[in-house]
Amino acid sequence: MWIGAVLALGWLILLLRFPARALPISLAALLVLFSIAGSVLWLDHRHTQQTARLMLHLSWSAECPPEQPLRTALNNQSDHTLLALTWQISAEQQGQGIELTNERLPRGHFRLSQGLASGKTWQACLPLPRLRDGVNPTQLSYQAHQLHATFAD
Repeated sequence: MWIGAVLALGWLILLLRFPARALPISLAALLVLFSIAGSVLWLDHRHTQQTARLMLHLSWSAECPPEQPLRTALNNQSDHTLLALTWQISAEQQGQGIELTNERLPRGHFRLSQGLASGKTWQACLPLPRLRDGVNPTQLSYQAHQLHATFAD
């Protein structure tokens, strides 16, 4: 923090003392800085849009093995191949909105060596997160939050 303040103060002193030389250099530096900031914001917006086009559905299923009863279906509706995805799992009684997982950050993950191509679906059975005592997992609504995706360029 101090280094930034000293650099800004030094730049201001140079700008006031030698405006003929410092002004063109300052404008060029600001142009480069705004170009970099703009490209970072654009890339972040693009990544957010691609992640929003992933459809992840979690539900309890009797068709899955008893030790992994959480049916997970991931549909990649983005334009790029999905390489990896992690998410946070929440479980709640339908209509109540009370979090019933007993873990601090129950997470799910997806990773395939070839990735998930655009328009394709991946399905798997995953273990349930630890739930509070006395909760019937068949009557819960499971949701995925905070998706973090890695796409192929």
